[in-house]
Amino acid sequence: MKRILFTISVLFSLFLASCEQNPRYSPLDGFWQVTTVENKSLQTISDAEGRLYMSFECELVKLTYYPAVHNKGTLGHEYVSSFTLQDEVLALGTFYKYSYDISKTEKELAPANEMASFGIYEQPASFRLSMEKRTMTLENDEARIILRKY
Repeated sequence: MKRILFTISVLFSLFLASCEQNPRYSPLDGFWQVTTVENKSLQTISDAEGRLYMSFECELVKLTYYPAVHNKGTLGHEYVSSFTLQDEVLALGTFYKYSYDISKTEKELAPANEMASFGIYEQPASFRLSMEKRTMTLENDEARIILRKY
């Protein structure tokens, strides 16, 4: 009986510990849909048409791009990087193409044109971060990116 109670208490403790969020990044954690990308230098605003996503977990950010027309074999592109958040400033590192192929050993840098569709015009990049309910705005001298919690 003691052994069963001990086992249940250990399992319950593990359950509580596994549900804890990292308090340092808790506002960012999760999936975000890019709704608007504004290029300040060209004075253009592009609607992402629901095709661009950012996801944050621990200290990694993943960008996902889905093409407007889904042809057979066209799955979209994914890019990963590290990030830090300090004093409402989000610093993104260099992005690399994400591959599900574990035999690939070389890192492939993310193409500049696809990073521009996310509003990231140079790498690494820093953005001022502001959040309001389920909306996040990332802004620097070159771009303003508006995202909604997905």
